[in-house]
Amino acid sequence: MIKKLLTVAAAALFCVSANAGYAQLKPPPGWSPGGYAPAANDASFGRIIFSPNGPTATVGGQAVKMPAAYRLAANAPRIAAAAIFANPYVRVGAAIATWLGVAKVAYDIGSGSWISTAPNPETSCNLSGGDQSAYESWLGSLGGNGAYDVAHRVTPWKKIVNDKCQFGATQLARQWDGSDRSTDQVFVQKPMSDHSGPARPLTKEEFERILAPDISTPGSPQMPENVPQELPQPTPLPIEQPSPWINPDPGANPQHRPRFVPTGDPQPNPNYDPNAPISPENQPWYQPGVRIVPSPTVSEPWRVDYQPVARPQPTKDPATQPENEPGTKPEDQTEQPDLCEKNPGIVACENGEINDVGLPPIPMLYERKYPEGLTGIWNQKSQQIKQSSTFTLAERLMPTTLTAGACPSWVIPLNFASWASYGEYNVAPPCWIWDVAKTIIIISALMLARSLIFGG
Repeated sequence: MIKKLLTVAAAALFCVSANAGYAQLKPPPGWSPGGYAPAANDASFGRIIFSPNGPTATVGGQAVKMPAAYRLAANAPRIAAAAIFANPYVRVGAAIATWLGVAKVAYDIGSGSWISTAPNPETSCNLSGGDQSAYESWLGSLGGNGAYDVAHRVTPWKKIVNDKCQFGATQLARQWDGSDRSTDQVFVQKPMSDHSGPARPLTKEEFERILAPDISTPGSPQMPENVPQELPQPTPLPIEQPSPWINPDPGANPQHRPRFVPTGDPQPNPNYDPNAPISPENQPWYQPGVRIVPSPTVSEPWRVDYQPVARPQPTKDPATQPENEPGTKPEDQTEQPDLCEKNPGIVACENGEINDVGLPPIPMLYERKYPEGLTGIWNQKSQQIKQSSTFTLAERLMPTTLTAGACPSWVIPLNFASWASYGEYNVAPPCWIWDVAKTIIIISALMLARSLIFGG
């Protein structure tokens, strides 16, 4: 039984071992760091661009395509307006035409320039004598002592909002900490005196400011959500964090979503208990595969985590196509248990420990001849070892000409011939030399032994 379990677990892990761990997906077309060029088949949900042509993952030689989502940055409408100004032919798109109509901007084919058909506040907004005097007095009260730039900086303005002329001022007040606070105040609202307004050519800066004003006010043009798909291809638009999202559901609130990729045929589940109730974990089969979990960082936006999994299932029918798994909201991620917490009994989460029935008793394979080990061998064979030739080798190598307890002698004979006989002389050193040498050798041996054992 254990051998079978190990074989099944090894087969499941072998199918995905080459894919386990972090990896970088192949970026989708149109993406660049900090930008994305929408395609014609993308879908828009407000500032969210959903693209079915997302990154590509490779599992077991199989290319797995996943969608992606991006959130346009706040300055994206200004970039889109610049692209429309430079490419007038895109004005026929439904979303772009709606945007231009709200902004009262048109393209004059005769002059080859963009023109504004909106009324001009300078010619369409006027105050009568009494209203003009009251307006000037009000401006003076904002500035202090009748001057516009005494305590505050006051800038008068008039503009058209919802076909009405508004007269007001922007008051710039100096704060106690040295900073400035700007406040717009409306004095009076009057009907327009002229609704037609002469057509006037627009510069690129004016065109962008009309379509995408710096400060959005009621009635100001808003970029329709399908404008990015009608821009010239490719037109990169700026995106912002936390996008891109990997494998999200289409919608205005995208979230990362895992994807399950099968890597083989279903195998019998060794933890299946036929006597227990059927549950998501207690199934007779399991489908081996790889779970692609998005795990992006700021520097690696297309990073994923390849996780080998064994997903329990009721039948032996194999899963042939990748399947999406439910995503999680960022605030709920810490509360969601992972696969092994929800399925602690599956083979992929055993951590090398397989629960099985107990092993049978182990038979006696041999009988120890020396139960006491090396100590018993020495006690029984010590005398025989001492009589062996190897043990007595040291005694045979020792010199035999020396008498124990006597100093060695060194006699040099100088009798060369009958006519040259000079006697014999003992040149051996004094006996105390040998005692000193013995002491030095012993101390040196002790120091060498300490160095070899303890180092240093």
